[in-house]
Amino acid sequence: MVMERVLLNWVTGEVFDFADDPSQEKANSVRGSLSVSQELVDGLDIKESLTEFLKRCRSQRRPEEAWRAACEIGLASQLFPEAWEGSHRTKTGASRGLTQEQMAFLLRYSSRQWANFERGEARIPQDLLDKICIVLGMNSQERWLLYRLVLQRDPLPYSMPHEPKDVDPMWETLVRLQPFPCYIADSSWNSLVVNRSYRETFPSTGSSHLGDNIARWVLLEEEAEEYLYDWRDSWAKPLLMQVRSAFHLDPDNQNLRDLVRDCADSSRMRTLWAWQNMHDVVHSDGEVRAIIHPKSGITEVKILAATPFHLHHLGYRFVAIVPTHLAAASDGHLADLFQC
Repeated sequence: MVMERVLLNWVTGEVFDFADDPSQEKANSVRGSLSVSQELVDGLDIKESLTEFLKRCRSQRRPEEAWRAACEIGLASQLFPEAWEGSHRTKTGASRGLTQEQMAFLLRYSSRQWANFERGEARIPQDLLDKICIVLGMNSQERWLLYRLVLQRDPLPYSMPHEPKDVDPMWETLVRLQPFPCYIADSSWNSLVVNRSYRETFPSTGSSHLGDNIARWVLLEEEAEEYLYDWRDSWAKPLLMQVRSAFHLDPDNQNLRDLVRDCADSSRMRTLWAWQNMHDVVHSDGEVRAIIHPKSGITEVKILAATPFHLHHLGYRFVAIVPTHLAAASDGHLADLFQC
């Protein structure tokens, strides 16, 4: 049987063979019905998944925990309602979590509106999604799933500031064990974890009056040119485009706003910002550049940038500056590859 003449409706399991009926009318009719079936199935799957997901999250959230979370973001007063005392327990003592009515009250919607949201009968407003995540105490994976179910896209990182303690200790250990420059930074390029090799390769970063901000050091610290080969074209221009992209994606981020303002106040940055080929660049992963190492001199490196799932919801990124000759070396000589 020729593949082009067979159409399988995976929804019903029925096979349509056009070998005996070459008419386009039948083919178009069947293909049209499959398209409609696919849309219906996809729609039902998303609605049902959203409903089950939100019900599960509610059932696992104690009312007092949800209330405290709502207080932290200004959705509730500090006085816990007396009527809610013990409301998460059924008559038999079993836990039932947060009710639909309580969820609606905390989010300042009517019970009917929340019920429609939960059943997928009304679209949840985008600006409500993170409030739902906070009130229900969702972790990064649950937040990601909520955004995928409602908006069919990944969420942006939280724009609120986070302390370095939010970085998992094992990620800190992984960074510090690397033999080449490596760091974890937030969405505003504030460095949260850097290893010894990074400090030794770029010694002025630790004493800079600009603080531990990667972008500020590269763009605004004149000493950076002593360590970054072809500073203007290979380092400053691409990073400035990344900063611009980040600000476009998260214009309410005050750290990014301050960074953009300070770049605009810098005469050499204003010149680069006005560069006619300026365009948005999201990341530098995979780019090959060169640094001027204090001991090794000019060294070609590749930028490896990644955002592991655990760090994504915080807006953190993992970056390694790896000498390109490392790829040809044996595993037994990793410690000696970068002469730091």
